[in-house]
Amino acid sequence: WPIFFVLLVVAVSTTSSLAADFTDGLDGLAGGVTFSAALAYAVIILSENEPSNYPLTVAALALAGATLGYLPWNWPSSWKGKASKAPRLARVIMGDSGSLALGGLLALIALADRQELSLVLVAGIFVIEGLSAVIQSRLLVRFFRRFLRVERFQASGVWYPHTEFPLPFLATPLHHHFDLLGWDRKRLVYGAWTMATIFGVLGIASALAPFTWERYLARGAAVLIAIMLWQSGQYTRGYFVGALASGKLALFYGYPYRLFRRPLYAVVEHVNVDVQVITNPAEQNTLWVRTNVFDARATLGYFCYRAGELALAREQWERIPFKNLAVRPQIQDLLTTARLRLEGKMTFSEAESAGTIETAMGAEPSPADSSSYRPSAPYHIIPPFPPEPVAETSPMRDSQPIPLPPRPVDLSANPGEPILKGQALVPHQDIAHEPLLTTPDTMPVRNGGQTTAPLQPLSDTVPPLVEIAPAPPPMPAVMNAAPSVVPNIPHIPPELPASVSSAGTRGSGSSEGDVRFRESWPEA
Repeated sequence: WPIFFVLLVVAVSTTSSLAADFTDGLDGLAGGVTFSAALAYAVIILSENEPSNYPLTVAALALAGATLGYLPWNWPSSWKGKASKAPRLARVIMGDSGSLALGGLLALIALADRQELSLVLVAGIFVIEGLSAVIQSRLLVRFFRRFLRVERFQASGVWYPHTEFPLPFLATPLHHHFDLLGWDRKRLVYGAWTMATIFGVLGIASALAPFTWERYLARGAAVLIAIMLWQSGQYTRGYFVGALASGKLALFYGYPYRLFRRPLYAVVEHVNVDVQVITNPAEQNTLWVRTNVFDARATLGYFCYRAGELALAREQWERIPFKNLAVRPQIQDLLTTARLRLEGKMTFSEAESAGTIETAMGAEPSPADSSSYRPSAPYHIIPPFPPEPVAETSPMRDSQPIPLPPRPVDLSANPGEPILKGQALVPHQDIAHEPLLTTPDTMPVRNGGQTTAPLQPLSDTVPPLVEIAPAPPPMPAVMNAAPSVVPNIPHIPPELPASVSSAGTRGSGSSEGDVRFRESWPEA
């Protein structure tokens, strides 16, 4: 038991002190939360009505009174640094020494009154702040850095910062996450005080409720509120680009949905760029799609760049941290170009000739930027129309090639052999180095660099002037037995059967094997 008690004291006091230190990130935050927790413990100890615990009551009330007297000198404000226009109301800060002492004294009161478990409820804000820092910074980041790979950056082999991982919060402890969302710091601290008061009341109810179900109900409500606060980070960490009712582009966070006609998102900022600047489907598909804050700002800056608002584009891109901007080289190049053009060191024609106006979003350039389009761009460009069908045998399917339209064939080169039905006749040559895309009337079939086609000999012969009719697709058995090289062109006897002399000839024929074709192909 002594060993267990020593370990319990070390664990509770250490975690409570560190949690209070993590919470002390904004003016008045740690002091207000400590006041609610200390006052709740004073109520719990007084309700026990044991004279031996009166010193604990005095300690709890002294802690509450000290923080209450300290708050006017550390009152929260909307101040966000030297560039902020709002005045800073705080005149005194406690530092790490003060926050660690507050957490340690609170843990000492809970341990002396044997209310260690109630500390989780009474100091719920401390618990959430401490867990957010430990789980994300100490566990998830190290785990993801060792075992997780981000494919979009892994393919290029570049190093990427931990902020590209799917972490639950933008930053930890939790109040920094909401601070990065743009929340007013004064309202953020007021909200934390309110939640600390709720946790304190639920902690008192869980300790003093006369019935067991009431105590468990209070504990369940506290756990539910803690889960909701934790999930609020997951809910608000996703950013996306959308359009306001006025048609101007804006940056949002949340989910791009409405529930009971109420939006599940909030506006971070908007720019003076109309949504009409988006000209192709690939760019339109980037709207109202949740992503991380870096890709969302890169997209919004890109649309500003496309609209000619170089100052707005530079403002958005400069708000991306350097490490996250370095893994987006296309955006980094566009930012350099925007800076040079704003400084007058590069004209629009020079930027166009340098290829910096090409799309960085993986979409087809707009008509205004079409002159700068380069087929060798590293990103896949979506063509405006589907390509022509290619008649080639895929290595994934050993089946018949795409059927081609019927075409007349010159049979005068090698007379004397039977005609082959279903033959796609092309010159007998090596086509391994020919372009892949060919027109339908000259489209080869590839197989190891040689022309090939399914063959099926016919028993009868045809005259030198003939028109090949379309044949049904060959059977698989014939496909498998197809030779790798087109055979010699068959020999054609000079005699003309009566069934084909009137349809396939012009005149009486020629012994020299002269071949003439109809000007139009027969309908398939």
